[in-house]
This record gives sequence, structure tokens and C-alpha cells, in this order.
Amino acid sequence: MAADHLQLKGRLTVDAGAVLALRRESKSLLPVGCCRCRANSRAGTWCLRRADGQEVARGLPTTRAPKRVRSPASPASEIAATLGFIEEPELIQLDNLVVL
Repeated sequence: MAADHLQLKGRLTVDAGAVLALRRESKSLLPVGCCRCRANSRAGTWCLRRADGQEVARGLPTTRAPKRVRSPASPASEIAATLGFIEEPELIQLDNLVVL
């Protein structure tokens, strides 16, 4: 199934650094690159957009991603301190990401 046919469960607005990391460097999405989040569900496909609304990627978030994006643009170390743990530093791992 193509990524554009999946029902979206969340939307992330990412900064220019995250777009660069995703498109040019083939990196996973880290919390520090997120500016804003609207998630309807823990499971399902999330859309990643630039501040101007252009979609840059779609992906499946890690298990704890919805809790972690409550404080967007925070480094993983701050999120770990807030939650008391961190399973994975990425919000969306490269293996679960389709860059458009």
C-alpha cells in the first residue's frame, strides 16, 4: 500500500533542521526537530509537515512517541528526565519513515 493511501492518525510540524536531516541525510526523526504535534492515536501513520504546510514525510511513530511530543523541540535527555525513562531516542525511526 502506498504511503499516501494510509489514514493519518497524527500530524507533526517539523523545523528546517529536521527536514534537512530527513531528506538529505536519511536520518530518523528526533524530538528536538518537532515544533508542534496533533495526534489522534498512539498507533497509525503520522504526517510530517514543514511550518508552511508542505508535507515532507509519513511514518509510524515509536511506542511512546505521543507522550514525548507533549514537549516538542526538547532533546531526548530532557524528555527522559520528564518521563523518568526513554526507550528510544527517535520519534519515528528511519525504517518506519517514507520521505516525500
